[in-house]
Amino acid sequence: MGYPIPKPKLWQKIAKIVIFVLILTLIIFYFIATRYGFQTKVQKTIPALELSVATKENPTKTKITIDGTYTHYLLPREEKDFLFFTRKQHLNFFDGRISIASHEETQEKELFFPLSFREGSGMLTYVKKGTNNYLDLGTTFGTILTTKNLEQLIILIMEQKDDGGYWNATTGSFLIAPATTKEEIIEIFNGYLKEFPNSDYASHIKYLKHDLFQESMAEGTKS
Repeated sequence: MGYPIPKPKLWQKIAKIVIFVLILTLIIFYFIATRYGFQTKVQKTIPALELSVATKENPTKTKITIDGTYTHYLLPREEKDFLFFTRKQHLNFFDGRISIASHEETQEKELFFPLSFREGSGMLTYVKKGTNNYLDLGTTFGTILTTKNLEQLIILIMEQKDDGGYWNATTGSFLIAPATTKEEIIEIFNGYLKEFPNSDYASHIKYLKHDLFQESMAEGTKS
């Protein structure tokens, strides 16, 4: 005569259901975090300042208009680089429009593919509107440095030469937003350095901060 098989208790059933739901939630979260990311609509016009490193003159006021979608990935995902090798990279993307009131070329042209950000930096390249992006490599206006969701921007404007464009740390210009005062410029510098202290452009930002605002930098350090 066999022994009756004990029925699972209620708490055991609940525990199995909870475990199943947790595993399913983790799978869905991982899939979203690596495949689709978290999208934020960005639509705003913000005040900006343009400064010249060479002259250290008073900033020129302008405005930057941003209209598009920012996609933030929490985990690295497989991406192809310019040589079409696949590797895991932690990239974020912006698909839309970025125009600067004081630079007509950014208003008359459109972005070359969605912007990709690695360690908060990307290349701000424009092509003629309606142009087949595969045939027109466009012109790089500058390097854009940003915190998440394009909340703060630093644009290092490239000097255009026959052999291409580049950022000149001793004579170049840059845009920063949202900012209307030098104190806000320093605050944005500090925000980028805090979020990306080891990025390729951190040394540039430290140099700008020291070269342009030595007195203000000392005050900011105390606070």
